[in-house]
Amino acid sequence: MEPNQTNQQSSTNANPKFQEEFKNFYKADFKIILSTLFKEPIEGSLNLFKSPSEKAYLHSIIMYISVFVLYIIGFYLIIGEMRSYIKLSSIIKASFAPTILMLIITAISFLIKSMSGKSDFKSEMLTGALCGIPIALFLVLLFGIKIFASVDNVMQLLTNFKKIGVIGFLLIFYIIIMLINILQQSLKSSGTKDNLAFYLSPVSILLAIYVSYEIVDALF
Repeated sequence: MEPNQTNQQSSTNANPKFQEEFKNFYKADFKIILSTLFKEPIEGSLNLFKSPSEKAYLHSIIMYISVFVLYIIGFYLIIGEMRSYIKLSSIIKASFAPTILMLIITAISFLIKSMSGKSDFKSEMLTGALCGIPIALFLVLLFGIKIFASVDNVMQLLTNFKKIGVIGFLLIFYIIIMLINILQQSLKSSGTKDNLAFYLSPVSILLAIYVSYEIVDALF
């Protein structure tokens, strides 16, 4: 068999396998992860890092892809009437923002753990992937603003952001808290001292958000 035929055959076999893993992840493992993050945000999150699944890296890739696709669909629906003159490429670029944020959180976690000599970037993908859950919740919040603030497009959405009220701002606050907690538990799982993890986590998340904003701003 020629090399090209071999590559095509392996690629064909890989795609159905990945699709099956994708389906299985959302049928079982994702439900467990989601339940753990909300029911046991501290101990549960810590255990997810201390005893990761054998397929943790694959699951992380699936979650990265899922957040990216979710934001493409979400932004497309949210922009409303502006859809007619906003290019799809611009929507795709904007949808890279949450993925970039997840990657930067992963990189920061990797760098911090490198100081103690207990780091592996491939394993740290799980940290960014779990952060994808509260990041995805932010998109749900945007939909809520669009519906309850009765806005037709993204510009009105931004100018009416103050209409989300106390509940909306509390949700944003808790999303940030969830991000900080996930990173904190990730650091603690590698042996980082509690006090150090407590102080580094919020600074790291805010830094990640800032750097992500600067990167996305440069793309446009």
